[in-house]
Amino acid sequence: MRKQKGFTLIELLVVIAIIALLMSILMPALSRAREQARRQNCGGRVKQHVLACNIFAHDNDGKLPLPDTVGAWLQDVAVNVVNFMLTTGMTREMFYCPSNHTHQKQNDLFWLFNNDSWNSTLNRFTRENGFICSGYDYILQTTRNAF
Repeated sequence: MRKQKGFTLIELLVVIAIIALLMSILMPALSRAREQARRQNCGGRVKQHVLACNIFAHDNDGKLPLPDTVGAWLQDVAVNVVNFMLTTGMTREMFYCPSNHTHQKQNDLFWLFNNDSWNSTLNRFTRENGFICSGYDYILQTTRNAF
């Protein structure tokens, strides 16, 4: 009698079932780890926003960037402020939370909303008026002569 080398169908099915069981156990843990990484990334982006605003205030006699040309929503950031923030090391992606899937899928819509003056070569807006819809809310004083 000759003995054939190889696996039987039952052995292959058992191995596939074990792999599927291990994957079903590991996938939720991997998705939780991915979301935690996105949250850490988001926290870093918020920190960069605060640093950019502090740099702006330092360069402008301690005044934060007031939203003069915004659409009166908390997430609207004036183009001149965005251009300044981009010079401090921020990138376009840093204005949107990585966990917000709507902002990630529709990034161009939010970035260019009501504004078509983005120049990707210069990495800045060419007009100084208008605003972008950021993924973060900015609560800044909107009038210059308060209190």
